[in-house]
Amino acid sequence: MERKEILIVVKKFLLISISPPLTVITVLLLMVDSPQAQSREAFDSLEIGVQYVVNTNRNVFHDFWAPGRGIDAFIETPFYYGAVQAGLHAFPFYSRESGVPDFQIVFIYLKWGQRWTLLNKLDWFNHIGVGSNIMIFEKEPGHARHESELGVSLNSGVSYPFYRNIAINLSGSYNIIFTRKRIKLAFVSAGMSYSLSTPGWLKAFLE
Repeated sequence: MERKEILIVVKKFLLISISPPLTVITVLLLMVDSPQAQSREAFDSLEIGVQYVVNTNRNVFHDFWAPGRGIDAFIETPFYYGAVQAGLHAFPFYSRESGVPDFQIVFIYLKWGQRWTLLNKLDWFNHIGVGSNIMIFEKEPGHARHESELGVSLNSGVSYPFYRNIAINLSGSYNIIFTRKRIKLAFVSAGMSYSLSTPGWLKAFLE
């Protein structure tokens, strides 16, 4: 998908898919200058994190599938402005009716965002992202069917470093999967991350 097409999809998402107040607040926050966005050099550090994920909303989709428990893993680094994050979100859904298959969603994403220090060392972060939702349907033991759909995500949360380079992260996200009938999912996640300096060879490659 070309850059222009991605921008069109994200614009449609922002204007239609989520509530106008949430869209406006998120866009305004991402436009506000953050001291961290200006003080950190691009790609000079890496934050590697893993989080436990729970689906919190309910809609018509949930009449057919019950949510399980998922996991989110990511790597984040300062960018020329703000920060970029690449990650993988895996989450299972279990059928509520016979003849309807269980399936797993694997969301492979790229996000951009900013963070602000609220008080002491407590950081508040916001991201907007786009990626591919790979849906793996279980047909019968040993067999599966795969589909892939475009997805977009808004994410907000807090991070607190409690021991050296280790931080606790709590966040919430709102995801849209662009199937024929959109799937809208809200998640709450909690986990930990570890920060380190980017190896010289990797920083040179990214630059």
